[in-house]
Amino acid sequence: KDIVLKNAPIWATGNNHRVPSALMMVRPSRKTHEQNQSREGKRVRQDLSHSLKEWGVTGQHEEHGKFRDRTLNEGVLLVSAENTKDSRKVQRGGLSFEHLESDIFPDNIQEAFEYALRADVTNVAPEKCVVISDRLNVEGFGEPFFSRKDKRISARRRRPKSGKKKNESYLMKHDYKGFHRREIDPLRRYSFEQIPKSDYFYQRWFIDERENDLGTFLEAWGACHAIQKEPCFNCGCTDSLRWNGGSGSSWQDIVCIKCGAMYEVKTKASMDKIRSEYYFNNLSSGSFNNYCKIAESRRRDQKMFLVLFPREHTLDKVSGLKRVHPGLITEIANVKPKLFEGSFNPSAETIRFKSRTQMKLHTRDTWFELPVATEINMDDAKKKVFIEFFGKEMFDHLSQDLFYGTP
Repeated sequence: KDIVLKNAPIWATGNNHRVPSALMMVRPSRKTHEQNQSREGKRVRQDLSHSLKEWGVTGQHEEHGKFRDRTLNEGVLLVSAENTKDSRKVQRGGLSFEHLESDIFPDNIQEAFEYALRADVTNVAPEKCVVISDRLNVEGFGEPFFSRKDKRISARRRRPKSGKKKNESYLMKHDYKGFHRREIDPLRRYSFEQIPKSDYFYQRWFIDERENDLGTFLEAWGACHAIQKEPCFNCGCTDSLRWNGGSGSSWQDIVCIKCGAMYEVKTKASMDKIRSEYYFNNLSSGSFNNYCKIAESRRRDQKMFLVLFPREHTLDKVSGLKRVHPGLITEIANVKPKLFEGSFNPSAETIRFKSRTQMKLHTRDTWFELPVATEINMDDAKKKVFIEFFGKEMFDHLSQDLFYGTP
């Protein structure tokens, strides 16, 4: 539609003098912004209500009621006008990464991995060094219930014969069969213990499953390769990518200092797992709290991308002979909040949320193929960085406790 200029000069008021709307800068009114905030708050409430049902927080007793109210209120607050007021002040210029222009990321694989480990230690606050224990000893199973819609099953066809509608759209996962509802209650099931930062990283790097190391390594190796050899996927500029990763920088592991594009880098076990993520288009991702801060600060044309690497190598597309980890990229369409194990920590000042990412599947592409790296010893790199931060005496002490089974 064309817009007729009001209070315009005589020469611009005739029928043949109309200005295309695309050329006019129309600033959204305050009322329009508040309406958008209201709609966003409603969507957040719906998403978190769904997540609460997945975790079985559906009881009518006081404990569940209070947690539901707190969850919904804190979730809506993240996208409310009051919380995003400071972020909107910088929205005109968008998020800027000019301060990273002079940063130099290592071009050596071993050094890049050590660099990422140092960033990990630096960015984790002491109060976040919490170990979560599951009384059911079924770590990895996640939410006890799933929505029939998520499994592509029609709720209407599976309606109970009794006609009762209580929780009819959510079924218990097979892994939880045999447990009583009270046992799987997340407010009772998990226990939380804050431990020293040294103990926290020793457990993460030397006790937990090795796939965590592979994930951190591939993120660092992918950034190292992209910064040195690849143009920005969004604007095509060369020598414009910078590392901005670490535990405290969700959604912007790699950034472009020219166009401001942000790349969230994640790894999956294999290409089959990645294909499954594309099929369901509901990828479990990082902090929703951090995402809200970024989303309200970035320009409308400032894009966010998701880059997925399989931890299991495959063969390259050209020759079919080289072992590679293909970096598959898609533009992020939408991010929704969800609860996770850490959300149920009663000692936390605020509830932490993770997220579900939905992608613009029509933008799916292969950004680059990452060669398999062989010349690296991850254990030596972790030991070196640990001693840098916490000392050799602490490393020997914790290793001795592990060897002799001291708690």
